[in-house]
Amino acid sequence: SKMLPGRMMATMALLVTVQGFVVTPNAVTFLRSTSLIAGSTTRAMSLSGGSPTMATKGGKREAVKGFFKDLLFPIPKATAPDAALEFASTCFFPTEFHKVPLIQVKDVNYDTKVFTFGLPEGVSLDLPVCACLLVQGFDDSGEAAIRPYTPTSSNDQKGSFDLMVKIYEKGVVSQWLNHLKVGTMVGFKHIAFNIKSPYPFAGKTKINMICGGTGITPMYQALHKIVNTPGDTLEVTLLCGNRSPADILLRKELATAVEKSGGRVKVVHVVGDKPDMPPIPGWTGELGWVDEEKVKKHCFAPASDVLTLVCGVPGLYDVMCGPRTEPEVKAGSVLYKLGYTKEMVSKM
Repeated sequence: SKMLPGRMMATMALLVTVQGFVVTPNAVTFLRSTSLIAGSTTRAMSLSGGSPTMATKGGKREAVKGFFKDLLFPIPKATAPDAALEFASTCFFPTEFHKVPLIQVKDVNYDTKVFTFGLPEGVSLDLPVCACLLVQGFDDSGEAAIRPYTPTSSNDQKGSFDLMVKIYEKGVVSQWLNHLKVGTMVGFKHIAFNIKSPYPFAGKTKINMICGGTGITPMYQALHKIVNTPGDTLEVTLLCGNRSPADILLRKELATAVEKSGGRVKVVHVVGDKPDMPPIPGWTGELGWVDEEKVKKHCFAPASDVLTLVCGVPGLYDVMCGPRTEPEVKAGSVLYKLGYTKEMVSKM
């Protein structure tokens, strides 16, 4: 109550909840006069003479609830970082952490969510393709934990950007994000190390994409750019592994990319939680894990004009090409044995 102006407290006193929201004519008149209520919310509050009327049905009730939530707990506005700071690219974020608000959270499936973060009005994230952001999260003891995430929104989106995050049981930053309240300020930065083989992939005509789980996000970022750039002639094969059909992320968006590509893009889904995965009813795609046999079967063979992008959990990197932090293709890894060199591989 100490935080609310006296007139607002007086107005709130006029509101009574009875199986929903009861709104008096005086309350609506006041809110209209102070421009605090949107037209859609005003329509949700129906008035009958001098008697209060409940807005209790579906979207109307949610509109009223949302209005008062925004009124009492406004989301902070995003601000631009100091222009004097160092920037690694055209990206909105500098090379040191700058905080923006979490403005929305949506469920994708049983363990994955899309977190939307605010930017100043009309401003694009303007992140290079392929590149990612670093998110500053915290562990249970309050110690900072930094993780890379690639947005699934394009640079055409203004005023916000989206991160698709799989919530791992023991994932420090994913669990931290999962428990954030809308309105929380979150730190992001963008550094040169996280700009990987930027589009348009100079000297390359064919692109392999090998990923698992949310490793699909940088692949989708690149695919979106490839199929939406007039005159682009790149050919792409995406080999994507998941535990089950229900775990496949961005499935519709990938199908759309294939349709728009005019035959230049092929997507191969591999499903299974073990190498010798038995048949799954209704599933006609590849089974098991993304392995040497499937890479050899589906991907473009090693060549100077071929680039292979890899992204996933540490185990995927280890098997395919070696740790993400090491530029060399690890001896004994799948890509090494098939003849791919470090000039042909980019660890996302």
